[in-house]
Amino acid sequence: MLKLRLCLSLLGIILLASRMATAQTLKDSTDASIVGDAEARRIFDLPGNTSIDPDETLEYLDELSALNAKGLELLHASADVSWTEARRELRTKHSTPFTSTDSSSDFVLRSRASSPLDPQAQPAYANNLYLGGPTAFYNRMIAHSSVLEVSALEQKQSGEASFTDHLTGFAELRSSVPIVGPISLEKVVVGDYALAFGNGLIFGGGLASAKGLHAASGVEERSFGLRGTVNGTAKDLRGGTIAFGIGPSRIVLFASDRSFDANVTNDTIRTIYSGTYHRTQAELATENAASAQVIGARAEIATADTANLYFKGGATAFELRYDHPYVGTTVAPFTGSQLSMAGVDALAISGAWTALAEAAHSSNDSSHKTALLLSTVFEPANHVAFSLNYRHVPNGYLSPFGEVSGTSASSLSNFDGYYFGIELVPIPDRLTVNAYSEFENELVPIGDLFGKQKYDYFATASYRATDALELKATARDQENASYVSDTGSVILQGQTLNLRLEAAYDPGTGAAFRTRFEHIHYSLTTSEDGWQASEEVRVKVPNARSEFTVTATRFETPSTKSAITSYEPGSPGAAAINLLDGLGWRVALRGSVKPFKQFALSAYLAGTVYDVPRTLGSGVTARIGTSDFSGTIQIDVNL
Repeated sequence: MLKLRLCLSLLGIILLASRMATAQTLKDSTDASIVGDAEARRIFDLPGNTSIDPDETLEYLDELSALNAKGLELLHASADVSWTEARRELRTKHSTPFTSTDSSSDFVLRSRASSPLDPQAQPAYANNLYLGGPTAFYNRMIAHSSVLEVSALEQKQSGEASFTDHLTGFAELRSSVPIVGPISLEKVVVGDYALAFGNGLIFGGGLASAKGLHAASGVEERSFGLRGTVNGTAKDLRGGTIAFGIGPSRIVLFASDRSFDANVTNDTIRTIYSGTYHRTQAELATENAASAQVIGARAEIATADTANLYFKGGATAFELRYDHPYVGTTVAPFTGSQLSMAGVDALAISGAWTALAEAAHSSNDSSHKTALLLSTVFEPANHVAFSLNYRHVPNGYLSPFGEVSGTSASSLSNFDGYYFGIELVPIPDRLTVNAYSEFENELVPIGDLFGKQKYDYFATASYRATDALELKATARDQENASYVSDTGSVILQGQTLNLRLEAAYDPGTGAAFRTRFEHIHYSLTTSEDGWQASEEVRVKVPNARSEFTVTATRFETPSTKSAITSYEPGSPGAAAINLLDGLGWRVALRGSVKPFKQFALSAYLAGTVYDVPRTLGSGVTARIGTSDFSGTIQIDVNL
């Protein structure tokens, strides 16, 4: 066993998979200026909380370079391009739709090993409560050609003993295959996959563009339609899906049989866990304790991409069966072993506007609910855009695979939501303004005499003073924001106001700087204020084919109520969203070297140092200390 662990550990440090993928832009379908990690930072690096998952987003961005798509779907897959912009580009500059030009074949490996620097300081390791060692391993393989892509992921998380608990992968047909006449086989995925149709009420496995980055078009769900995935999240499926093209229409069939972690008591599912940690005996006992089978289909029809009025309409339906009866929570009041969903969606694009509509019906043994989502984006010119969005998600609506703008559709149940966004470019290539206003009304009061209301106001202005200097100011006000936990308890956040000032200087000579100051004000029954100041220095050494980044952040917040959310990119393809609270320093060092085209080595070291001892971690890892650091080594090989 020791030899096996040593071999697997060595493999974990040697193997690594992924290409620094480029995102799709209007100018060039393989624009290398948009890299996955950089685009993810733009999406996440905003003040306040976010429900968008970094791992899912990074995987989506990595897959853009290998996207098998054409026309509007290919252009809109990018977070920077709205439906209206994509159609305008097709009609004004191209007589034929964009098609993917990726005909290369390659084999990519990504592997990283990470560990806390002082694991024995944690009681879980010191007392042998964890089954395995502190080192975590991530090994991903991607092999693709113009016809086929095969990808697999193996990972062991810190504290786990098994190297095979987390195995995911897929094989995907990437090229359309004519069958007979107008009938063709468009795509086939076997293994783990995600679906995204309409605007996500039933299936939302695409990309949620940050509203702070694109306030108007942020209401649109980006997606590949159906795609292989290795993330293994709760809204992914495992089995197979196939898509047929019949002239202007498409038929999608899908089936899934997947196990998941759950607490099963007396032959009844009490809790379904979204996290899949197997570090202790108690966590290991929940592994794959329950399963669900899904079978469904979708039919859609669309006009030509360049038609005067583009229209696409579709209908989706599926049935889900659990292997045990499931008793839900106040948030997801599902009781029984069967869930059925059906819905319709429509997309219309004219010269200056886009309209999206979706309705979905969720039916189980205890509840029958219908949700509605309406959006419109008006873009009269390249530098002006407005959007309106309305959603009605009644209490009891359950959509296990649904998502709206990056938020689980089920977690939005019992609220009516309203959204208005605006994007302006008063000075082209110099000044950009984004702003939105969003508020929600609770439909059925739970835990309170009166229904709750949530408000979110956001505004940001970015000014490029010179080609090297960019200044940005951002304000976000979240009033009476609250969320409901899985147990049904209401956690009130009060009012939180974030103000951020930032300056980025990149002369293109090898060194770049980013300076930031952020202030946070929180109030409920009492008020408190916190702040952070950070400096980031990035140095490129072309002769050595290397890059180094150092980030130092000083922060001070009276409590977790005024904690500051901070996005932190780690090794390539990895990121974290940290909460900075208390008084201390956050330090991160990243370095990478690429001695030749096919090989890259990177290292990442980050941690927090507090001025006074405090409780670090929670649960079995909780301890008193002043610092908490972890390190990562990663290798990327592209053959």
